[in-house]
Amino acid sequence: MHPMLTIYRSARLARRTSVAATLGFCAVALVAFCAREARAQACVPEGCLPPPGSAYGGPFTHHFNFLGTTVDLGNLSLHSFTSCSAPPPSVPNASTTISFNAIMDFVASVNGGPPSAGPANAQATILVRFNQQLGPTRYFDTEMLQLDLSGGALPSGALVRESPTLASYGQTSIEDLGGGKFRIDSFFDVFFELSLDGGVNWVPGLNGPGRMTLTGPGCPTPTRRSSWGRVKITYR
Repeated sequence: MHPMLTIYRSARLARRTSVAATLGFCAVALVAFCAREARAQACVPEGCLPPPGSAYGGPFTHHFNFLGTTVDLGNLSLHSFTSCSAPPPSVPNASTTISFNAIMDFVASVNGGPPSAGPANAQATILVRFNQQLGPTRYFDTEMLQLDLSGGALPSGALVRESPTLASYGQTSIEDLGGGKFRIDSFFDVFFELSLDGGVNWVPGLNGPGRMTLTGPGCPTPTRRSSWGRVKITYR
């Protein structure tokens, strides 16, 4: 084989490897970028929990079978928090518990009947444990210790609670944006239980935990400028 042909093939193989690596890196970077852009978040004037003017919720529907009566409970939205408390200090293993009252909106269906919407009274307690800090962002491991629903539009005798035996874990990050503004990302994966006899008997949800994600006052959209300027390049 001619030595120039060997050199050419080696160069072409190296270029293909370089292009593949570049495309792989770009794909990973794009996925990471899109994941950050797609996350739900709230921008608020206080770095406390739960953030004022925000809500925890999601489209997940919890399915229950209480002694032959089926109940579907979904479109949960926990809002109107009565307090907002400071998270633990940024030191290893620092933790705090935060209790508050709120309103839970929901849509319920019994035995496959037409859905009905309404609010219920909620009492909640969350555990917040400091994990780490990267730049202006603090990260916390969290757990929903209590989330009791009663009254309101719930049927007589109906109660809903966070499972006392299954842990409802979550995560929270608080980013200091400066100027008295904070960007907060937070969610909980909540296991619920249902009672239709005033709390004498309880049944767990049939389809696992439902994710309740924080939403609230929108965050400003970052301004992006092209790095190409007026330069135009034609690839052939």
